[in-house]
Amino acid sequence: MLLKFAALATTLGLGIAVPATGALHAKPTRAQIEQRVLSQMDSGPDGRITRSVHCRTAGKPGTFSCLLQSTRSTSLGARVVAGDGGLAESWEPLRG
Repeated sequence: MLLKFAALATTLGLGIAVPATGALHAKPTRAQIEQRVLSQMDSGPDGRITRSVHCRTAGKPGTFSCLLQSTRSTSLGARVVAGDGGLAESWEPLRG
């Protein structure tokens, strides 16, 4: 009986500890930022509009300078900051 209780307590303890460790917010990598921005751009009603996203770190950890290439070969620059609430993008002005 005591052995069963110890096994149950251990299982319940691990069941609580494992999800809690996943709750810690790690800064995303450059590749993860590129994938998130690409997914965000292509998830709208127009479908696939972005061919590629290339980012590089820009200053502080979690800050990236990105260049997006559209399927029509136009480019758009963005500064992306990864925070606890998700991504915050600031887009460069369009040039004609």
